[in-house]
Amino acid sequence: PTYGTVSRNGVYAYASSFDQVGPITKNAKDSAYVLEIIAGVDQMDMTTLNYQKYDFSSLIGENISGKVYAVEKNISSLIKEISSKILTFLKSSSVNNLIAPYSITCNFKYL
Repeated sequence: PTYGTVSRNGVYAYASSFDQVGPITKNAKDSAYVLEIIAGVDQMDMTTLNYQKYDFSSLIGENISGKVYAVEKNISSLIKEISSKILTFLKSSSVNNLIAPYSITCNFKYL
């Protein structure tokens, strides 16, 4: 989920389009704080995006009712099992979800 947000510079590449760097924390709030620090453009990684300000922590605690989330349809059974719990929570929170037949985003750096 951090592709383009966090630099991969210095990461040993197993599959360069899949390697991503991100925080491992105890909760979403800590993850948001760490991600704000490590996110940003890096001249040594052409896939990073140049956003002016990353502000993930302000979204913690925000009411998610009525939000729309895209869910990838073609995912592995393990990911489906894990994400089904998240989808159950989102549906119980009056969140609308959109089932996408395939990924709708693309990074054109490799084309």
